[in-house]
Amino acid sequence: MIKILIRIILFVLIIGLLIIVKRAQLKKQTHNEIPVDQKMLRKNRRIACIKFVIVFALVLASFYPFEGAFIRFNSPEASLNYSKNDNISRENIILEDEKCYFIYSRKSNNSSFHSVSKYGEKVGMVDYNSIHKHLGTNVHNNHPIHCQAVYDKNSNSSCYFVTYLLPDEEKYDVLIDGKEAQCIYQSPNALNVYALMIDGAFKENIAVTVDGEELPIMSQTEFMFSQIS
Repeated sequence: MIKILIRIILFVLIIGLLIIVKRAQLKKQTHNEIPVDQKMLRKNRRIACIKFVIVFALVLASFYPFEGAFIRFNSPEASLNYSKNDNISRENIILEDEKCYFIYSRKSNNSSFHSVSKYGEKVGMVDYNSIHKHLGTNVHNNHPIHCQAVYDKNSNSSCYFVTYLLPDEEKYDVLIDGKEAQCIYQSPNALNVYALMIDGAFKENIAVTVDGEELPIMSQTEFMFSQIS
């Protein structure tokens, strides 16, 4: 509700500004110099332009969270609730870095990965200053491993997330790019999620090591060709 209200207020301000500017321009013109049919034509054009601006603003706002430049929250949970309409039915794992938060969110069989920038005691909008990348996949003992990465541009920090579908509930020693990863989530159906936070932007070419076995993370195309060969 707050998200919708903020956008409505901004739309009203934009439209009001356009109307004020247009009226100021019209006052400079003398009505006697403009024929009646021309007046009607210009009025219709103004109405059409205003309608176009409203529709364009609504479409743009649905894709771009412009309020992320100024809106702030007291906690990453509040930001997640506003930004993603997240609720208590999700299993959210929140990892705190020095200048941002990284979030692993799961509902049913769908997982998502996010970042939240810190601004002093406040936090920003989820994913407003982030870059997401699916780095690739591989297999260990015929079980798939997938690697996602999130980069928070505001803090210049990154987090690798590795999901491993295990045949049982056993945990493994996992290294991501040679560094020890933390198991942050383990589900009853044997899905383990490991995470590693680093300074700077993530690297796209990495390897995941599981119990001493190094597994290069490959794109889907590379992985398919490796299985054929």
